[in-house]
Amino acid sequence: MYVCYLLSQNASLMLKIEDLEKLRVADKRRSAEIIAQRDAVIKKRNEWILANHEYDEELMPDLKKTLDSDIREYRRMIEAEEGRYGNYKLNI
Repeated sequence: MYVCYLLSQNASLMLKIEDLEKLRVADKRRSAEIIAQRDAVIKKRNEWILANHEYDEELMPDLKKTLDSDIREYRRMIEAEEGRYGNYKLNI
């Protein structure tokens, strides 16, 4: 009788082991999918950063020229305005 009980317990435990193994496999697959999704997001983010960095590098010389031109124009306007009120020079 005790042997039958042990065999029944053993069968029950074997079923639990099979269920747990299935869960482990499913978790491993889900983990791999999550890691792949995360890696894809990181790759897209890095591509975006690189693309914007390259764009910034292309934009910076033009922006610097525009700002330099604006500064010259404002200085010219200030000096012209100051010339109307006297010989005061702005040292910037």
